[in-house]
Amino acid sequence: MLRVKANWRDYAVKRPSTWNWQEISIVCLLGSVLFYVFSRTSADPDLWGHVRFGQDLWQTGRIVREDIYSYLTGDQVWINHEWLSEAIFYFAFATAGSVGLIAFKSGLAFLIVAFLYWHLRQQMAVALHAAILTGVFSLSLIPYLAIVRPQAFTFLIFLLVLIVLRRAERGEMRWLWIGPPLLAFAVNVHGGVLAAGGVFLLWLLLHLSASVFRERSLTAIATGSNRVIVGVALAAIAAMLLNPYGIQLLFFLLRTATVPRPEIAEWQPITLISAEGLVYVLFLVLALTGLIFSRRERSPVLVTLFMVTAFLPLLAARHSLCLAWPAPF
Repeated sequence: MLRVKANWRDYAVKRPSTWNWQEISIVCLLGSVLFYVFSRTSADPDLWGHVRFGQDLWQTGRIVREDIYSYLTGDQVWINHEWLSEAIFYFAFATAGSVGLIAFKSGLAFLIVAFLYWHLRQQMAVALHAAILTGVFSLSLIPYLAIVRPQAFTFLIFLLVLIVLRRAERGEMRWLWIGPPLLAFAVNVHGGVLAAGGVFLLWLLLHLSASVFRERSLTAIATGSNRVIVGVALAAIAAMLLNPYGIQLLFFLLRTATVPRPEIAEWQPITLISAEGLVYVLFLVLALTGLIFSRRERSPVLVTLFMVTAFLPLLAARHSLCLAWPAPF
């Protein structure tokens, strides 16, 4: 009997050339339910500040560098790492008031879900299976998108970075060039650029290291697609410097992200004996099940990234959402 060695392409899903009514109905039902869920909004204590700072930017035409709201630190330079998010929030508020903020936040959440479904649909032959898995992963977004906060941008950007990395790992290197523009946007909207940029650069390093290990020579870095990777890595680093503060912003984010924050619950390690901890364990089990029983070829680089994202919640509970993203892998 002729034996043929299988690889990941043997299990690639042949997507239907056209959508049928059943798939359209599933997508519309999932979209409408999730849009309704995400439209339920609570007022965040920081929202007034985000809107006000955005208003200052629109009215003055510049990013305010001084802390004009404090009589103690008014003469100090204020690094506002979320200035672009705040400008967008104020525009939505000035256009349609609270409804504008809720609509924008709900639309952003819907966009996250749409990209996740689109990617999963590429991997699954049955639309219902992709919709169910999308719905399950979307549940992890509800607590974080019940309020209007700049971190919503990071959720979208982090997901897109993972999708780009998976495409690149499967040989579609041109997708990597989406990374630098994403990071240029991310560095101006939220400090979560450290997570998105860190994972992106970690993949680049791991992929190059794997090539060097296979070839047993450092010259592998300068051959084939690895030259593209080196170029993208340099472009990604340069992209994160495209902000009003330059490299000073990155040092600021690193400093604030690594100091102890005992007064902030979401900066503490996740508690496994809690509702949030149980959700973390559920997603971990689900991800590990897919990893173990999948018939597709396992990429050591992507498995390493999965392990990194799985470990992050044990450092800070706010990273628990990272575990919902292995679906793109």
